[in-house]
Amino acid sequence: MTKVHVVSHTHWDREWYRNFQFFRTKLIFAIDRILDTLENDPAFEFYLLDGQTVVLDDYLQVKPENYGRLKALIESGRLIVGPWYVQPDEFAPDGESLVRNLLIGISDAKKMGNCMMVGYLPDSFGQTGQLPQILKGFGIDSAVMMRGIPANLLKRSEFCWEGINGEKILGIYLPHGYSNGMFMPENSVKAGLRFKEVVVRLKKWSKTGQILVMNGVDHQFIQPNIPENIKTVNKVSLNTKYELSSIEKYIEDVKSSIKDLPVLKNDLMAPDKNRVHSSIASTRIYQKQENRRIEGLLSKYVEPIATMAWLNGAEYPYELIRHAWKVLLQNQTHDGIGGCCTDEVHREMDQRFVDANEIGQTLLKSYSRAIARRIDSEKLILTVYNNAMLKGKQFVKTTIYVKNENFNLYDLSGNEIAYEIDQMEDLDASKMTIWTSYLGVEEPYKKMNITFEIDFDFNIGYRVIVVKEGNSLGSLKNEIKITNHGFENEYYQMEILKDGSIDMYDKETGIQYSGLNIFEDCGDAGDTYNYSPVKNDRVITSRNCEARILLVKKNSKMGQFKIGLKMKVPLGLTDGDLSRSDESGTLPIESIVTVYADSKRIDFKTEIENQVDYHRVRALFPVNFLAEESIAETQFGCVHRDVAIDTEKWEIEKWTEKPLPIYSMQKFVALDDGKSG
Repeated sequence: MTKVHVVSHTHWDREWYRNFQFFRTKLIFAIDRILDTLENDPAFEFYLLDGQTVVLDDYLQVKPENYGRLKALIESGRLIVGPWYVQPDEFAPDGESLVRNLLIGISDAKKMGNCMMVGYLPDSFGQTGQLPQILKGFGIDSAVMMRGIPANLLKRSEFCWEGINGEKILGIYLPHGYSNGMFMPENSVKAGLRFKEVVVRLKKWSKTGQILVMNGVDHQFIQPNIPENIKTVNKVSLNTKYELSSIEKYIEDVKSSIKDLPVLKNDLMAPDKNRVHSSIASTRIYQKQENRRIEGLLSKYVEPIATMAWLNGAEYPYELIRHAWKVLLQNQTHDGIGGCCTDEVHREMDQRFVDANEIGQTLLKSYSRAIARRIDSEKLILTVYNNAMLKGKQFVKTTIYVKNENFNLYDLSGNEIAYEIDQMEDLDASKMTIWTSYLGVEEPYKKMNITFEIDFDFNIGYRVIVVKEGNSLGSLKNEIKITNHGFENEYYQMEILKDGSIDMYDKETGIQYSGLNIFEDCGDAGDTYNYSPVKNDRVITSRNCEARILLVKKNSKMGQFKIGLKMKVPLGLTDGDLSRSDESGTLPIESIVTVYADSKRIDFKTEIENQVDYHRVRALFPVNFLAEESIAETQFGCVHRDVAIDTEKWEIEKWTEKPLPIYSMQKFVALDDGKSG
């Protein structure tokens, strides 16, 4: 007997081709219709509200009077919500964001009475290989997905998904998407014919006799006729039973029917049946950078310092921190942080980043000052927090305000701490706050930007530094050789060439690297979802440019170089986007390269003033060895990916998208040949 699970649902993109308020207006009507239908028809046993709880927040902000109605239906298990707060992109957010997304979503759903404990991901652009571990951490042992599954290899709906750490969950592939049963006809006979057509298509994918028909699509309203349609089709169906069901009931029946399952491992990024849009990794990169910065602000600064303050007797700002996370998560939807919505949507996202940042910065300043005020000292002190959560030496860059530019730093044992002045300026301290500015009394101070080194023998905590006025007794020991075009420390020798590229000798391995940080510009006929190569492309590099190289900062511990380039590149595309235009424009590129005395790290910060259209810019760091795979940080781990991929099979097998070796990373990507990297 074949069992057909009909899951009525809507997939609710909170914002996409229109902005949030447009879709929220539609959401109010959609949920009103859901409430009325479920309350008036006991036969409509289940309705899935897209596996995300943010829609409840959005609805209740407008109609708080319907809280009780929503809660009653969720408690009874008929209106199904969770486990996510928002339907996420899985590659741009860091691991902590995915954890908070589930933590908040499950918590909010359970407060309303029930939570669906299935990793429902109908439209995320590929699946991260750490998701099995993250889901298992919340007691979730199954996931339902559409994109990224290697369908031509799998040839079935049910599989075992093994994550990077070895955790295994049941994976369900939606071969015809989350909309395979959308917009069913109202007429029961016509609906019955449509149901049978859908089931025929899905049967060849099911190896358990359990069929999942998804009655819904983006922003679809509930169809009140579905229970009656199911009743009618059951009267004329032989060896097939239809029922209005839920994802969880379907999963239970699949588990009871499972025999041997094929195993898929790690990231799932195959574009054979559904596009995965891997090149959104660099779309609207400024928002991805801001997202990463605020993730760090909340998890690496605000929460540790608020915890330290709580240990010292302060009230922990749970509600405010949770609200800041919610605001940030609203920008991590699979379309939003992907960068592929309309400009209007991304302008609204900019404001949410501002909002999350303001909450975080205000909490950070308030709670760090609260700790400092508890320190019993009449002296001028600096409180230095180790938010890196690593033992050992750290560079501290900070600003202090003193009457006299001559001062010394000491630890609490009286040991002097050497420092260097990066910048000094005179200011009137009375103008620093709105209240002191009313006094009209000038307060001359020195604003000093300084750098010093401190050794932490603990992973988390703070050190107190005393500031005493008087002649400076010492400065940092000079441990780096810097010229106008390069540097040398115990690890590297580096030279910046005339075209702005970098040659570097690695003293530890004896390997010479050449042509680092060359810029390549090529045509792009794609959109915000996809990079599309131009057929008759002209690739331009910065190899023939004359770079402007300046040594902008130099002290005993670090040096900073500015490399300015002005590349001449085609203004756009021509010939129906088949070629790049003959007319050229200027592409200014500026890189700030920072080097350190006792660190293997070299920092690059690059800004591009984009003045041309339809192109892609890459920074190239060539290596002089062959590597078979790349290693990139993913959430809570590393993923290994083949460098060479098959780009021919997609045309033969008519894939939806050409696979490209374009991938996401969290904080690093590496190549090695087994000896060096």
